[in-house]
Amino acid sequence: MNRDRSQKKKHILRWRILCITAALILGITVVPVTAFGAPQSGEPDEVTTVASSVAEATTAPSMTGASAAQTTVAPTKGGDGQGETRSSDSPENAGDQTTNNSDKTEGEATEVPDDPEGDSSGDPSGILDTDGIHTPIGAMPGTKAAQKAEMKIQNSLPERYDSREESWFAGIGPREQDDTGLCWAIAVTTAARISYAKAKGKSFALSPVHLGYFTYNRGNDPLGNTGKDKNIILSGDAYDEIGGDLRYTLQALANQTGLAKESLVPFSRTGEELSRSLEYNTAVTARNVEILETEPEIKRAIQENGSAVVAVESLYQLENTATWQGKTVTAVYSPPDGEDAQRHAAPDHSLVIVGWDDNFSRTLFKKGAQPSRDGAWIVMDSEGTNFRDKGYYYLSYDEPLYDTITIDSQSASDYDSVYEWDGNAYDSARSIVAGGKMANFFPVAEDATSMILKSVGFTTWNNAKRPNQYDALPYTIQVYTNVSGVKDLDEDHLAGSVHMTAAKPGFHTVDLPKEIKLKAGTTFAVVVSLDKMTGLFGVEKAKTFPDILEFRSGTAAGQSFAYDPTDETWTDLGKGTDPSCARIKAFAVDGERDLSKSKVTLEYEETEWTGTERRPKVTVRFNSRILVPGRDYDVVYMDNIEPGTATVLVEGKGKFTGGMQASFRILEDDPPLTTEKTTAETTGAPAPTDPTQTPETSSMPPGSEAGRADSEAGTGDRQSLVPAGALLLGSSAVLALMAARRRA
Repeated sequence: MNRDRSQKKKHILRWRILCITAALILGITVVPVTAFGAPQSGEPDEVTTVASSVAEATTAPSMTGASAAQTTVAPTKGGDGQGETRSSDSPENAGDQTTNNSDKTEGEATEVPDDPEGDSSGDPSGILDTDGIHTPIGAMPGTKAAQKAEMKIQNSLPERYDSREESWFAGIGPREQDDTGLCWAIAVTTAARISYAKAKGKSFALSPVHLGYFTYNRGNDPLGNTGKDKNIILSGDAYDEIGGDLRYTLQALANQTGLAKESLVPFSRTGEELSRSLEYNTAVTARNVEILETEPEIKRAIQENGSAVVAVESLYQLENTATWQGKTVTAVYSPPDGEDAQRHAAPDHSLVIVGWDDNFSRTLFKKGAQPSRDGAWIVMDSEGTNFRDKGYYYLSYDEPLYDTITIDSQSASDYDSVYEWDGNAYDSARSIVAGGKMANFFPVAEDATSMILKSVGFTTWNNAKRPNQYDALPYTIQVYTNVSGVKDLDEDHLAGSVHMTAAKPGFHTVDLPKEIKLKAGTTFAVVVSLDKMTGLFGVEKAKTFPDILEFRSGTAAGQSFAYDPTDETWTDLGKGTDPSCARIKAFAVDGERDLSKSKVTLEYEETEWTGTERRPKVTVRFNSRILVPGRDYDVVYMDNIEPGTATVLVEGKGKFTGGMQASFRILEDDPPLTTEKTTAETTGAPAPTDPTQTPETSSMPPGSEAGRADSEAGTGDRQSLVPAGALLLGSSAVLALMAARRRA
């Protein structure tokens, strides 16, 4: 194992030398990027509003596990020795944008980044790309209030903590990623499992293959609102090779991607094409995912959720075997200097931190390459139990950490339906000021007869150059029912509201104080307001990293709006050359679960006799969404061999009771059978047979004829944006950088 790892390092080193040479020839400064499973991207870069047809230089996403290339300047060291990536060409580094905010007091408004072109197309806040710069751990918070809060956390923490010693951790351990780039998916599913085990007292393995596959091969959501939102690999890599970005994964989790039981899609199925019916057959979902920015926050998160997921640059790590508290352990650290220990601020691997020890001596690390202080993280790797200390090791506090997140898991059965317009995983954001609002309008299908709204979710982002700038922001969530547009967002239509404080940026789920019944055939709106200060609110938009990744967005007019308190106007985010939509979600449950009220659709209504069983595919729609076979219902076929009428029985299981039936005909001779599939629905109206088909009743955005026409046509009017603000690499350098990022 170690020998293979060493050979891999030598191979990657040769490629990195090639990359640097190519970069020097082109006259640019390049730093490799990490992907999913490898490290991720960091803070938002400002972008002008441009048409997608304009070819512009982009900053490649950073992926762990495998990867691509990123055009940023080399990291600068902070006072604590941690790497902080900064691009001298970034608009945020111009003029006053690097002003230190450490003197600002709590509650005081922080700066809003300016639009670099001074043209926001009617949008005074402007759209930002949060990808492109890694979010490093260890930098001091940007305000005095945040520094005080961090010290308070630090003083409340024990000197040592290890989740492995807790009873609920039993049965959880390191996994082996083999020769895949799925370290990111293993780390995330492991962290989700740990959180669920801590909260529920029971544990089951979650599938990294399911998460990896459906992150890059997503279909439509069960309500049919996000069929045009895609995360597409352009590099030619398979989903289990390209790696991953933890920030993208944060949003994928918010979109309900993953997290299925390992028994449903075992690791042995890596590389296989998975059935679309498996996509939402999940056991666990993410209720909250926080972005962590300091060491005390990581420790607090481990105490609360059992672990944290982090990206590191593993290529130059040096290890040393030592004895600590009577046990043989491995101490790991990559010093910033030395012939064989060069840091490049290019995380390439994802890990799970399960504990820490403040007293772990710096002398236990390799001589001549020891960190500046005592203390180490207790890390679970994805190299299997034969690696280092049965899959674990101690990682120095001085080791640069990037893009760290913590996951708060919940049962997938907590909600039945998710109303959302955003389906891709790109981490773009919109800057909003105090009093600013984001609103999404959701239509309730005509056949959704018993939907009850229980919770709301939304995404916010951080600023890597100003750590902790967007901590503890206060929000107000309001739900309006029976609305037709922004003109109806008034007291007469207000059905419920709740205030909350987002301790950290990330994805947040907020329970409503009372359940809200959703009337079939109507439209409701969810409005999220920022009460004070400024923030970065998550939005979905299109983005292309040439030859690496493409994020498609099916945003249409009438779906999502932003409110500017300065001139008291609402802006339709789906209009213009660079459409977007707010990452706001509404979580609902079924008021009843009797499948006798469902709609059953068969793959065909007639088929020819073959002397063998005929088993047409079955689609069951309940409360406007498509149910999952095997989890929500079972199917029994009767009289389906001989000519005549065959019967299909659908029987509820799990949360569902009752049943429904449908029939099809088996023809012996004439008339000839048509080769095309037809749809027969027990209610008489055709229904889609696959979640990737968008039902008209749930895809029409309110308040826009253009949006309705687009949805009904099923063609989408999305555009891929190639934003400005990054350096353009020659094709040879791109190929070299991509090769360098691959963790073969």
